[in-house]
Amino acid sequence: MDFTFGIITNGEEKDRVDKAIESIICQNVPKFQIVIVGGENEWGDIKQVNHYPFDETIKNGWITAKKNIITAYAKYDNVVYMHDYFILDDNWYQGFLDFGDDWDVCMNKITGSDGERYIDWISIGDIELIKSGYRDGALVPYDYDKTEAMYVS
Repeated sequence: MDFTFGIITNGEEKDRVDKAIESIICQNVPKFQIVIVGGENEWGDIKQVNHYPFDETIKNGWITAKKNIITAYAKYDNVVYMHDYFILDDNWYQGFLDFGDDWDVCMNKITGSDGERYIDWISIGDIELIKSGYRDGALVPYDYDKTEAMYVS
């Protein structure tokens, strides 16, 4: 299974991008690329990294535009969109090998540094979820009753 990893950054936190890159390289994925959108080209010495500048004065942190750039330059069909504050679990790639590749859209469970689940699947404007207090509208995994208002964060 080959992957393009797209890292979205504004370049203000180079050390976070470094940690994200390190967590990708440590996966030992046989064929992969890393596309970084935003910031300076401070990672040009890493052969798997392709950097694309982004004019933050147009709209600072314009995530959707950055995702489109990642998609445009992706070499592989499996594209992972990451903010610069994400790092992959040590067994991330092995988990995908175990899971298989029979999927169209896949969302990993995201946990914060405190080990608590972070917002991954989101349901916008769902009164029932908001009232429940379940992490500001985050969906319980595999709750397909809420798909009409669902998106991947």
